[in-house]
Amino acid sequence: MTGVQLRGDERQEIHLRLATAGAISGTLFALDDSPHVATVVEAVRITRTGTNQLAGARVVAGTRSDTRGGYRFVNLRPGSYQIRCTTSGGYVYYAEGKALEFQMGQSLANVDLRFSGWKDALADGRCRACAV
Repeated sequence: MTGVQLRGDERQEIHLRLATAGAISGTLFALDDSPHVATVVEAVRITRTGTNQLAGARVVAGTRSDTRGGYRFVNLRPGSYQIRCTTSGGYVYYAEGKALEFQMGQSLANVDLRFSGWKDALADGRCRACAV
């Protein structure tokens, strides 16, 4: 509800419902199990048509991995997401771009990626061995 204007001592009853947001978290590993530190990670929201065809994709959150390679996105709306990180060879997607689905209040943990950074990136940005 927007643009509600009240006059004088006029009152309006407003009912609000707070939806519980979700979270996605994981760790970025190199092929030797060392962490990828300060790597850009993005949550890409996927929208689909009624026939389940891809309608659009939009980056809705971004962060950098911490000193242990960990990342976390909070306050995500329920829906479909891809998780990707930036390497010198392009984007590396979790599970070759598989969409992660979650409902209201659900959180997904251990969405881990394993990649060398740039050596194993394919020309289109996919990784040869990304998902753990």
